[in-house]
Amino acid sequence: MMTIAAKDYAGLLETIQILSDKTAAKRIRKSWREARAGKTVTLEALRRRLEGI
Repeated sequence: MMTIAAKDYAGLLETIQILSDKTAAKRIRKSWREARAGKTVTLEALRRRLEGI
């Protein structure tokens, strides 16, 4: 038996739920591959994109 903080337990359940969703898991794996390949954007570029500038 072990104890875990409620916040950590909730986070664990959320992770399980996300990874149980095949579409979400596929998108996460794709994102990891893209990041390893250097396909990233700066925070400023992301802000401009989201703000429509």
